[in-house]
Formats: sequence, structure tokens, C-alpha cells
Amino acid sequence: MILGASAAALYVAPLLAQAQEIQGIIVTSENGQLTVKTPQGDQALTLSPDARIRSVSGPLGGQKETVPPTALIPGLPVTIEADNSTGQLVATSIEYKAKDYKTAAQIQAGVQQTAQ
Repeated sequence: MILGASAAALYVAPLLAQAQEIQGIIVTSENGQLTVKTPQGDQALTLSPDARIRSVSGPLGGQKETVPPTALIPGLPVTIEADNSTGQLVATSIEYKAKDYKTAAQIQAGVQQTAQ
């Protein structure tokens, strides 16, 4: 019985090691490619075609709304679940706080106006 459990643990461990959580701020988001600024430096990620992107709100973060990839704007703080099994980071799940989106959108609007 112990041998079976050990074999199962050895089989599952490499799969679990491939998942990675990244917390940072979006620098760029174009054509399914993201650059996220983290304390360890910029991370380049590919957005999975079936990635789950959600806006989180409510007092305990209990309200989660699925949003399109266009919601991933520069300046937005995010938490990303990424898969590294192919050697390249692929974002499978992204969450951000709704109030952070509002702030990032206001900054983006000011930056776009200044650039004109």
C-alpha cells in the first residue's frame, strides 16, 4: 500500500511542479502576449486561448465576473496561474480586483490623452 502511494506521489509531483503563481503589474498586453512586471523582473507570458480571466469584487472577493482579454490593460495588478510545462509560461487563469481596473483605466485614459 505504501509503495503504491509513493509511486503515485512520484507520478503527480512533476505535474504539480509545472504550475506557477505570478503576481505583478501588466506592462503590455497585445495579441495574446503579456509582459508582467514582478519583483523578480519582467515576465513574458502567452495567454492560453481558454484562459479564465476574472474581475474580483465584494467584501471578501466573493463576486467573480468573467471578462474578455481586452480587460488586461497596462498598469493593472494581477494574479496569474501559469503553466511552464512547455518551457514557456502560458497563463491559464488571471484574476484582478475590480477597483484596481478602475484605477488602471483612469491612468491609461490620461496617458492616451497626453500622447496625442
